[in-house]
Formats: sequence, structure tokens, C-alpha cells
Amino acid sequence: MTINIKKLWKIWKAWNLTKTMRDRRYIMKFIHTADLHLGSSFLSSSFDKNTAKERREDLFKAFNKLIAACKKREADLLLIAGDLFEDELVRASDVNRIIDGFKMIPEVKVVIAAGNHDYIHEKSFYKLLTFPKNVTIFDSDTLDKIEFDDINTCVYGLSFLKKHYEEDILEVPELDYSKNNILVLHCDAISKASDYLPIDKNKLADSGFDYCALGHIHKSVKLSNNSVYPGSLEPLDFSETGYHGYIYGEIVDKKVGVKLIKSNIKQFVSLDVNVTSMESLEEIINVIKTEAKIGLDKFLFRVNIEGTLSDLVKMEDIKTRLNEEFYYIEVIDSTTVDYNIAKIYAENKDNVIGHYMKALKGKDDEIDMEALYLGLDALLNEGAK
Repeated sequence: MTINIKKLWKIWKAWNLTKTMRDRRYIMKFIHTADLHLGSSFLSSSFDKNTAKERREDLFKAFNKLIAACKKREADLLLIAGDLFEDELVRASDVNRIIDGFKMIPEVKVVIAAGNHDYIHEKSFYKLLTFPKNVTIFDSDTLDKIEFDDINTCVYGLSFLKKHYEEDILEVPELDYSKNNILVLHCDAISKASDYLPIDKNKLADSGFDYCALGHIHKSVKLSNNSVYPGSLEPLDFSETGYHGYIYGEIVDKKVGVKLIKSNIKQFVSLDVNVTSMESLEEIINVIKTEAKIGLDKFLFRVNIEGTLSDLVKMEDIKTRLNEEFYYIEVIDSTTVDYNIAKIYAENKDNVIGHYMKALKGKDDEIDMEALYLGLDALLNEGAK
């Protein structure tokens, strides 16, 4: 029997192409983000002017990383669940930077549901500027649908047309279960008393959607197998500690798998450091640096210094040294004075202060130091008035 090599090669190529198309039909990749707040000024925060300016630019750096991730991961969809920008602060030039980013991924279908910070109104940049053809912006607060036949997917969503929605306005539609069904929604499924579209998380879990891409909560939260908050793409303040990023997901034969991908530019870190028994400035600084571990040159730190501070060390000196060692650090002084007990007793042994100190001594001459310091704070401060 003669084997036709050319014919076999054509058959193999056709089979391989068919397999690729078949796999492509059943594997759909998406990236889900929310709460980017592009255009934020940070001027009302505790940052100095230069830090505020840097943080504003960090948000755009995070957005650019997101666009690069869409390319690298060959995403079919980019789902943005509200608060893409700050409506009252963003400039037209800022939104044009966003539009330019979307133009860099023409092969990615971008779907946006506006939230309470970028709600849609007549003077909204969503209406005033022209977005590229690969971008769909839901422009109604009743549920709408867009179908993407090439990836066998329907995406549903609605947008905020005002800042507040005190009631649940989501009406779950009948779904075509032969397709992937995704909901993009800015809402609050955590607090029932919210003014930002409160919704029962069980309603989402039972809705029939393969995936609910949610926004508004700035912490990454998985409410159920199909309902996820990615958290803010880039953390905005010290209430948003830990790493932040976006959700990468795949739907394979109607089965959804998602994971949070770390991508933050900066990170907020809060520390508590007890300085009791530390006798030198350098010891205190080294302990704080050790607790901080990494990111001294790029993260934003807030340290709560507590315990008794030696009278050999001044808090202002601690702050000065920390500002030299860290990119950004805020210091909360929760320390108490490290009293010279022997000296105070010697000077006050015949008055109420001395009697109080003597009364705290137990049978073994041990003193409850916390009670002693609290009492001395009250008695000495009272005496100073």
C-alpha cells in the first residue's frame, strides 16, 4: 500500500486546526478589575504634595500594567466593574490616556459598567469622548446584554446613572445556558444598609450567571464560586493594606476558575512596635526596619509606636531618622513617659505621690508597672495644672 505523505500532512493540519478552534470555543479567558479611581488627586489625604502627585501617577502605572497583562495573557475580555475614574477630579487628558490604553488591545473586548464615582450623566467623559470600537460601556441602569458569538459569551451589566442607589435594582434575566453568561456590576453585596446598590449575595449565587464580576468593595472578596470582588487595582490608603491586583479567569466547558494576580505598584503597610526597654535611638530604628521587612524604599508605612519611651530618646528624633530610612512613613506616638521611679519617689515620699507608689508595692516589693504609670500620669499632670 502506497502512503501519500502530502495527503497525510494535509489531514493532520486540518485536524490540528479543528482542534485549536474547538479548544478556543470552549476556553474563554478574562481579566476582571474594578475601583481604579484614575484621576484621584490625593490632596485631601495625609500625603505631602509630591507624594500625592506620585500616587496619582501610580494609578496610571497600575492601569498600564493591566493593559500589558491583557496582551500577555491573551485575554478575550477585560471586565471593569465600576469606578474606572473619579468623575469630579479626572481631566479629559486623563481619560484620553485610558482610551489610548484600550486602543493598544484592539483584540480584547472591553466591557465597562459605571459605578458611583464614574456614574454616567450628560457631561460624563463616557459621553463626551469617543472610545474605541472594542469598548462597550453600559449606559443604562436597567440590565443590558451584549453577545460575543466568537467566544460563545453573553455579558450583562448596568451602570450607575446617579451617585446613590438605596435599593436593589437588578432583575435577573432568563439565560441561554448554552453560552457563557457573565454579569458586570458595581454593587454592595456586603452591607444591606448600603447606599450603593445593596444586593443579597445569595441572589448572585443563585442567579445562574457563570461569573459575577463585581466592583465597589476595595478588598478582594470571593462571595461564592461565581461572585468575586477583585478589590481596588492599586491600594488608595491605609485601610487597603496588603497586596492588590486583578482577577484572571478562565471558563472551560462552563467551569470557571479564577485567581487574584498581584500587580500593585505601591503597598500600604501598618505596624505596631513596642519600644519598652529600648535605650537608644538606633535600637528603635533597627527594630522598626526589621518589622517592616521589605519595601522601605517604595512602600507607604504607618507605624504605631507604643510602650514606654526612654527619656534618653526623643520622639522627634525617631521621626527624623525614619524619614531618612523610608520612602514614606507616618508615625503615631502612643508611648508613655519612662519615669525615673527612684527619683520621683525620693522627691515625693512624704506626699500623696509617694504614698501612692508605696501602696503599690506587694509583699515581694513587686510593683504593677501599668497601674503605677497610669497613676503617675494622673498625679503628676494634675500637679502641673
